[in-house]
Amino acid sequence: MTNKPMHFRNARSERGLRLFKQALKTRNIFYKHLIASIVALNVLLASQDCLAAEATHHKVDVCVYGGTASGVMAALAADKEGASVILVEPSRWLGGMTGGGINHLDW
Repeated sequence: MTNKPMHFRNARSERGLRLFKQALKTRNIFYKHLIASIVALNVLLASQDCLAAEATHHKVDVCVYGGTASGVMAALAADKEGASVILVEPSRWLGGMTGGGINHLDW
């Protein structure tokens, strides 16, 4: 006789194993839905702040969009002619490529 481990399987152990696997699958699905719900809730809460921000209104004669060197000069020229002007630049930098490091040596 050889010393092999004895495996007893019956209907109860098979059913228990099947229920255990099903419970693991259900738990994994629950955690996936929980994580997705948390992410969706955070997105909604973050976007609510954006939607609730108050917009400031400006009444001007000329609106110049783009803070490049040409945009800045157009705004200055309109101001020099007596118009009320607003200069809108979507980024944080004015001057375009001229203000971004190109100097007289690069021309």
